[in-house]
Amino acid sequence: MAYEYYVSSGFCNTPSANDPRRGIPEIILYNPTTETCTARMTLFFTENSPVELDTVSVKPETNALVVFPRFNPAVLTNCGFFGFKIISDTPLVTKYINVGYQVVHDPPHYSGGCVHMDATGLSSEWHFPDGLWLEWNKQLNGEIEKAPFPFNEMEHYYFLNPSKEDVEVDMRLRFHEIDDMHFVFNVPAERLFVWENIDRVPYNKGYAVKVTSSGPISCSSIRFIYGLRGLEEWGVNIHVAQWAVPGPVTE
Repeated sequence: MAYEYYVSSGFCNTPSANDPRRGIPEIILYNPTTETCTARMTLFFTENSPVELDTVSVKPETNALVVFPRFNPAVLTNCGFFGFKIISDTPLVTKYINVGYQVVHDPPHYSGGCVHMDATGLSSEWHFPDGLWLEWNKQLNGEIEKAPFPFNEMEHYYFLNPSKEDVEVDMRLRFHEIDDMHFVFNVPAERLFVWENIDRVPYNKGYAVKVTSSGPISCSSIRFIYGLRGLEEWGVNIHVAQWAVPGPVTE
């Protein structure tokens, strides 16, 4: 019997002058069974064709740590955003570490930490309970000394389509005090699509998100913090990781 798991929010990059983003993700594969597990990973990118990586053997009742990009430098070095599928011959408990990216200036103002996320299945309906673009500079008309804490927040949303057919995604943002916002976009077959909310939604207005798609996908979001004066002030750090809840949730 085969077991499938999906992660949609990978990012792998070595900082450079042209691209200062840092991404060094890791995946923990924990085999709780009494049998040796063989796991295969297929990576999906925003532009390039999928790549199947070498198999990973996980001993019974223990775990294996896979660190990118050293697991496959030829494929993973500076590959940018990616999602992946894990197929195993025993059940696994998976934990994805260091999702998203960081931009760290010297000296670093916020070293941050890392976030952990579990892999998911696929669904054609997903719900995010907590969305936000926090922009104190706009809210306070430039008087950022009045900000209650020293950062703004923005988000990325990740949509992984592992199938061989294109998928249409309908993303509806539901606000408390203003009308819904509605976005429709295509996610090509065997690709990852990344949607950024900065300058696309009203600032400082929290929202929930309902996602429906024409085929099964995996999706997630990452919230980042950045300086009150903008992304270039002191860099970007991961703040919150959020898997969507698969629907339907009202039955």
